[in-house]
Amino acid sequence: MTTIYDIAKLVGCAPSTVSKYITKHGYVSQALGEKIAAAMRDLDYHYNGIARILSTNSSNRIGVMVPFLDHPYFQSLVNAITMAATTDQEVTILPTAYSPVKERRCLDELEHRLIDSLIITSHTLSYQEITPYGKKHPIVFCETIPDPTARSVHIDRQAALTELFQTLRHRHLNRIGCLFIRPAKESVTTTETLAAYQQSLATLCPRTWSAITAAHLRIVND
Repeated sequence: MTTIYDIAKLVGCAPSTVSKYITKHGYVSQALGEKIAAAMRDLDYHYNGIARILSTNSSNRIGVMVPFLDHPYFQSLVNAITMAATTDQEVTILPTAYSPVKERRCLDELEHRLIDSLIITSHTLSYQEITPYGKKHPIVFCETIPDPTARSVHIDRQAALTELFQTLRHRHLNRIGCLFIRPAKESVTTTETLAAYQQSLATLCPRTWSAITAAHLRIVND
């Protein structure tokens, strides 16, 4: 089995230099890096990923917890995260289908350093259960959250939705249907959408608001 000592001997450098190149920890000139890469190909060398994680205490993996991959919003979000990741980082997609068991598995992967950080696009677990993990490991939420000390990236969704509904009202488009994946008690999106609709259109369209409220109550009861 080829080792970094064989690579170093072929290139004519110290084994520690080969290690720096492989782990991306420490400076290695571009010219020397190209020689090391060529020697690795020539000797068919493949580093041990588990050993690398243990030695560097880092997997260079960003976990992205998403409920679905067939939803346009989450597709766009995952694509943006992937494009923003550096060449040294690997984005690991973790679909959950809003399963508490799968979401806890994502948190366990973070706890056991199988991923270095976790981006939570949407979740069903409570903030109280998730936030303790964020005290020890980087977690970023993609929504407004009640804890001001937690990391989050989000827009003012309710303001944007209110503006949308007001624009529809000014164009006299009052017959509007709203489709929700989850009830308001489980979803910030549903809560803010209902609040924006009520603020903008409920008084002008009481029949539509009553229908949406009734349908929402059926979702909750089911």
